[in-house]
Amino acid sequence: MVVIYLSDSYKGSTLSSLFAYNAGNTSGHTKKSTVNSITLFASSVGDIVGGEIFQPKDAPSYIPGKISIMVLFSVQLVAILLLRWITQRMNKKKLACIDVRF
Repeated sequence: MVVIYLSDSYKGSTLSSLFAYNAGNTSGHTKKSTVNSITLFASSVGDIVGGEIFQPKDAPSYIPGKISIMVLFSVQLVAILLLRWITQRMNKKKLACIDVRF
């Protein structure tokens, strides 16, 4: 039961957020369609690989599957923090270039 909560608790909101991010940061219909197709393909491949990590021989504890989920969550956290740092840096540069006049 814990495995279900660990693996599928974030899927719906994350995929829709990725599609919204793609739409907001990609210009042109063809590029948007291509980026969304790649996103959906990568998500589907992840679903297939994720299902193969949990083998019946590891039942009932599924330790390798739980370890892989925690490793991927850790990688995701690092990626989020890296994106936050990059975005904050870009915003500081942008604010430094703006001439504020009232």
